[in-house]
Amino acid sequence: MHFKNFFGFELVVPEGVYVPSDDSILLADNLPVVMGNCLDVCSGSGFQALAMVRNGAKSVLAVDVDVRAVAAVEKNAELNGFGNRIDVVQSVLFEKVVGKFDLIVCNPPYVVSDELKWKALAGGKKGRVVLDRFLVGVKDFLSPDGVAVFLQ
Repeated sequence: MHFKNFFGFELVVPEGVYVPSDDSILLADNLPVVMGNCLDVCSGSGFQALAMVRNGAKSVLAVDVDVRAVAAVEKNAELNGFGNRIDVVQSVLFEKVVGKFDLIVCNPPYVVSDELKWKALAGGKKGRVVLDRFLVGVKDFLSPDGVAVFLQ
């Protein structure tokens, strides 16, 4: 899919990558303004990373487990003129993340599902399998005054 003006951004979202929706807009609308280094976990199309840069983030590291999502973030950062402020890494949550961040954002898959068939949506039997893993690790990557914002 190609969106010319989604919440002020041009977005390319390949098949299998989460298409930003109402939950994405809710999260982006409530992001604190942080001018430091930020981390977007479960980045998908990179929508939250774009929103963080637009809010003044110095830099954003976007991570996603899906190679298609990683490519989408790279493309969307370039399309919106943020290629020099958004870096992308294929990673299972924090596995390949190094450093401390002033803002960490996560819009994890949370749809209740017995199988993790659709990685972009499926959150396990209680809808929290990814979020619970995120919550265990997030404290290790927050700067002393850092903030974590997530959706559930």
